[in-house]
Order: sequence, then C-alpha cells, then structure tokens
Amino acid sequence: MSLKYHVVRKRDMLKEAAPGDMLYYGQIRTNDRITYSELCKQVERQTMSTGSDVIIIIDQLVALMEQHLLKGEIVELGPVGNFRITAGAPGVEREEDFHPSMFRRGKITFVAGTLLKEITDRISYEKYPFITKIVTQ
Repeated sequence: MSLKYHVVRKRDMLKEAAPGDMLYYGQIRTNDRITYSELCKQVERQTMSTGSDVIIIIDQLVALMEQHLLKGEIVELGPVGNFRITAGAPGVEREEDFHPSMFRRGKITFVAGTLLKEITDRISYEKYPFITKIVTQ
C-alpha cells in the first residue's frame, strides 16, 4: 500500500523568498477514516474478546491516561509510544512576575514508539490523479 499525495502551489516559505514567490509542495491525502466503533469491531474479530469487552478496555485505558496525564506523568504504551502534557508560557523578567494563568492551553504530546516508528520505514508514495489546487495566502 502507498500513501496518496497531490501537489499544490503555495507561497514560498523561505526567509529569503520575495513576496509573491510561489513553489509547488507535495501534500499527503487521507483516504478515509476508521471510526472508533469500526476499530473496536476489528479488534473483536481478531481477538477472543467481545465487542463490549474491547470498548470497556479502551474506555478504561483512556480514563487512566487522563488521570496520570493530569498528575504530570508520562504515560508509556510500550512499543506504541508515550503521551505527556506540554504547555508554553511567555517569559517574564522577574520570577515573581510569573503567574500560572500565563500558560497557554496545554497540549497532549505523543512520541511514537518502536512499533510505529518502524511503519515510517515502509512508506511509499503514489500521486493522486487529477488534482490541481492553488492556495494563495
């Protein structure tokens, strides 16, 4: 299997680019989406678990991840990867001027583990036919 892509013309993002300079960039196209329900059904078919067992396990995993992430812990999922919460804040000149309300909205950061990193070694690309798109910014 290969990832589909198309080529789009966009503004040149290099610092030394002149205003109005355009370049062609490749963009990956998603083919479809697998829903939570469909994924649970696939796990059910490939294991000895019932559909409701799969849903309970995944829901409980997410609930436990929420608890541990909110405590500031890194959640390790073995070869799948790690999850952690990150948030940035602007700098201040004096420590006493910093307040927790200065943090921007937190994000869940995912770092792929060995299992998912190996997937990227097997990627191939195939041009998606008949798509020409001009993006102006």
